[in-house]
Amino acid sequence: MHVSMEWLKEFVDIKDIDPVRYCDEMTMSGSKVESLEILGEEIENVVVGKIEKIESHPQADKLVICQVDVGKEILQIVTGADNIKEGDKVPVALPGAKLSGGLKIKKTKLRGVESTGMLCSAGELGMKTNLMPKEDTEGIYIFKDDYDIGADAKPLLGLDDIIVEYELTANRPDCHSIIGMARETSATFDRHLLIPVVEIDDNSGSERIEDKLSVEILNKQSCPRYVARMMKVNSMGPSPAWMAKRLLNCGIRPINVIVDVTNYVMLETGQPLHAFDYSKLGSDKIVVRNALKGEKTITLDGNERILDDDALVITNGEKPVAIAGIMGGENSEISEDTQMIVIESANFEKNSVRKTTKKLNFRTDSSTKFEKGIDPELAGFAADRAAQLLLELGACELINGKIDAYANKPKEKEIIIDAKWVNEFIGIGIEPGQMVEYLERLELKSDLNGNTITVTVPTFRQDLEIKEDIAEEIARLYGYNKIPNTVISGTATEGGRSQSQKFENIVKNILVDKNLYEILTYSFTSKNKLMDMNLSEDDSLIKDSIELINPLGEENSLMRTTLLPGMLQVISHNYNRNLPKGAFFEIAVSYKKTDKKNSLPKENKNLSIGMYGNEDFFSMKGIVELILNKARIDMQRVEYIRSSLPLYHPNRSAAVLVEGEEIGCFGEVHPKVCKTYDLPGKTYCGELDFEKIFELSDNDIKFEELPKYPGIQRDLAFLAQEDLPARKIEDAIKSNGGSLLKEVELFDVYQGTQIQSGYKSMAYSLYFQANDRTLTDDEVRKAMDKILEKCKKELGISLRDA
Repeated sequence: MHVSMEWLKEFVDIKDIDPVRYCDEMTMSGSKVESLEILGEEIENVVVGKIEKIESHPQADKLVICQVDVGKEILQIVTGADNIKEGDKVPVALPGAKLSGGLKIKKTKLRGVESTGMLCSAGELGMKTNLMPKEDTEGIYIFKDDYDIGADAKPLLGLDDIIVEYELTANRPDCHSIIGMARETSATFDRHLLIPVVEIDDNSGSERIEDKLSVEILNKQSCPRYVARMMKVNSMGPSPAWMAKRLLNCGIRPINVIVDVTNYVMLETGQPLHAFDYSKLGSDKIVVRNALKGEKTITLDGNERILDDDALVITNGEKPVAIAGIMGGENSEISEDTQMIVIESANFEKNSVRKTTKKLNFRTDSSTKFEKGIDPELAGFAADRAAQLLLELGACELINGKIDAYANKPKEKEIIIDAKWVNEFIGIGIEPGQMVEYLERLELKSDLNGNTITVTVPTFRQDLEIKEDIAEEIARLYGYNKIPNTVISGTATEGGRSQSQKFENIVKNILVDKNLYEILTYSFTSKNKLMDMNLSEDDSLIKDSIELINPLGEENSLMRTTLLPGMLQVISHNYNRNLPKGAFFEIAVSYKKTDKKNSLPKENKNLSIGMYGNEDFFSMKGIVELILNKARIDMQRVEYIRSSLPLYHPNRSAAVLVEGEEIGCFGEVHPKVCKTYDLPGKTYCGELDFEKIFELSDNDIKFEELPKYPGIQRDLAFLAQEDLPARKIEDAIKSNGGSLLKEVELFDVYQGTQIQSGYKSMAYSLYFQANDRTLTDDEVRKAMDKILEKCKKELGISLRDA
């Protein structure tokens, strides 16, 4: 929000306040100042001059010699400008003058002719040329009004102003206007606030608005109020210099007197206005309704807008003539031939305007104000203010009366506060009467009864809802810098990691110790990347994925259901940069759909591992078992079965089960996947459910007394069918070994010339021990016989030597 201090001083007397002090105190009272710009700060010794005579330069065809009256003397100035004529009044930089950019002017000779001073362009004076009409920016700037010769040019050009830029919060739409900031200034410095008195004689015209126009609102929720005034146009010329200067200094381009007045009133009051050409409306009525789905309209910027049925439009009863709160239509635009106008001053619901601007990807000064929420009480005042200015400027004649369709007039809120509570809440000690004074300065009517203050909140303060809001208003006028410092009180809570976070750090440290690099990949993937993992479209990893509404690109269009696409891409990236080996891991979240509609996705923390180079299946298995051991999951609870995930080689993969519950898979990547991801031929990867591992982990450390008696070890070598899983043999040994069998370990698998085709040799080490005695060979032999008998009967396997 840019505020002209010259304009602001019309509403509150702050002439004695230094601009820097003003900015500091406004910031401390809650209106943060972003920047302070002193216009024309570099400009010195520039006056109004009148060109009395123009002669050709004897030595140069493109130069002319001007005799310029600057009041005290006639100066001879040589210039190359071709847009000047005798009688023009122009800004003249006298000898010794300073211009924008630090340029200093002195007497000089141009092609042998003395030149005393310089005629100035708008750019040389530091004016906002990007907002000015082309004829004012090309060549020398020519004054349009008849100013006194020799007068200081800076105030006449609007270069004696100071522009303060505020960074306002979204909950203070009342501050997005000159009057709004004047109200804040008045309260901060305790100065009297002067609001323009608007009086319209609705009997001064010869016609009445009711005979020419009617207004109907079909969506009263999105348009609570619609005010219309009509005026006959006398002149469509430029606005006066004082108005054009203020618009320019606030960043708005002057166009013509009617458009400029609507913009001027918007800046002054915060209420956007729009002017329709009455003859182009093609109707004697205005209907405010929702657009039809697919309805089209061309806005003032010449672009066609396709609307949906959520957009609110202003129509002539049939077709749209404006998009409510955003921009008028080209079909009702005022022009030089306009003879009668309709001034619209309406209130549109902020969420309705915001939705439309977002869908159209189209935002204007008007929509920006409506999106923050505007007091509906402003609409009538702003319409009358615009009519008043147009009458004073002689640009229009009044058509008596105004139409005011006001559906739901807002009620003023009452908030009751206790003065004692306010002092305790803020940490100060001021009297209730002082609190009332602060609130009254902010135009918050307050009634004091003992320690109780009843505050009536005006409709323009939409941000005040609860007693804490009122306390904040008191605090900011009291002065945040005056609030005494206090030591923080309360109970301190010692920070620390949760058990799951500690376990995660332990696992990360173990993997790093094993020369695995931690990686971080995107949380997004794509259907193509998942399909490249040899998955079918009906696979749960694809079906359970969540599509992004506004993805960064096709390759990042889904939330990932697995970490493996990112892992495979990292392996591919490293392998294709001539790194012969690598091992990586990532602990991150995957996302899957839930059964509930419109619910958030289910998030689950997983661990992915990938390696290539001098690694094999058992390297991967070793890493998995290392993690399970660190979680204190008894390996007797763990089972490995063949994985059915098509990502892996069918004969070189395993699913990991703990007490029958699957916690993940790992194995050699399928050759087809290696080809699509451009991976080395022998690539291994896996993904484990990290949360399940933590849930299954045993954090209780149990003490067991060291055995007093020696144990006995026996080895068995079975001849088994090639496709018989080792797990079944191990289970058979454990289930029949009795309480004396403490450990079973597979230590050798052999297939070769000494073993017949289709079979394999599997050698196990068995360890027997008793806690209360030394075992005898007879006890161990009985256990061994039972194991051999059951293995032969249940699995059809026997000892190699048998």
